[in-house]
Amino acid sequence: MMISWTSVAVAGLGASAMGQAFNLDFGVQGRPVPGAAFGAASGQSGQWMKVSGANGLALRSTGGDVTNVKCTLSGAEEGNSWSDPVNGNTGEFAALMDDFQIAYLTDCNRYAFINLTLRGLSRGTYRVFTYASRPDRLLPMDTYIAVSGSPVEGRITQMMTPNVFEEGRTHTVHDVTVTGQGNLGIFIQDGAFDTVLNGVQIVPLQLEGCGVALEPQDAAAQKEDTVTFSATITGDVRGYQWMKDGAPIGDGRGISGATTAALTLREVRPSDNGVYTLRYICGGTTMATRGATLTVDEGQVCPADFNGDGGVDGADVEAFFARWDGGC
Repeated sequence: MMISWTSVAVAGLGASAMGQAFNLDFGVQGRPVPGAAFGAASGQSGQWMKVSGANGLALRSTGGDVTNVKCTLSGAEEGNSWSDPVNGNTGEFAALMDDFQIAYLTDCNRYAFINLTLRGLSRGTYRVFTYASRPDRLLPMDTYIAVSGSPVEGRITQMMTPNVFEEGRTHTVHDVTVTGQGNLGIFIQDGAFDTVLNGVQIVPLQLEGCGVALEPQDAAAQKEDTVTFSATITGDVRGYQWMKDGAPIGDGRGISGATTAALTLREVRPSDNGVYTLRYICGGTTMATRGATLTVDEGQVCPADFNGDGGVDGADVEAFFARWDGGC
């Protein structure tokens, strides 16, 4: 399969899927990354993120949003990068392919390898494009690429043609299903030379996603009432956080369930008035329900109505002295 480096737009991705689409350019910090219109071999356009070594790095999606997906990179020479441009590669192609992460082959290291792990992806199916071709390689080589969840072992066996993406020369392609907590591993090993990683594209095909079966509803309460806001979220939910007027809430002072699907407020007061929203992690993407408004009414306060029955009479005097005699 051969494709010129002219980009092709990817259509048909919903908002949640776009939040799990990644274009990663591995190499030297400070060197240019491809532009957002450049789709490389996959045709997936969008923002490219430069990665030069990674240890728990939070990834940006092709839409430019920081996600809950974390990236860890390890290998024989963890975190090394190298820039090695070759005559013939130009423009966006050169930005992706002419620099890379590298694991050096040494006397003590029979096979140099690179391990890339992504954690926190949404559950579902993806197409993974792994670019692992050193641009100055003049001899045929065998680079082996394995992706967790795929039985296929990819190979890069020939040197690249300038400005042309071709499976087996510049990259491999794996279709995988991500389950559980959303971990995806990519293992790269060169059989005879240093091992390089130019880039990775994670293209979502079909994600489990989430659905809001029940939105939180507005509430009106009297002072010192108990109020509960709740929502029902289905699908690949990884966590919850209630927000009040855009700020996260913690448990305490009559508040419980701040990190569950049901928030309870006890002995509410006017200071609790506001808009309450449930943010939830759907796979590797943070989403939110509608906002529910709480309105607390202090009611009519009459100091003489000591027993709170709505009237002022002798019973209030008796209630006052009963409290007096009780020492409170």
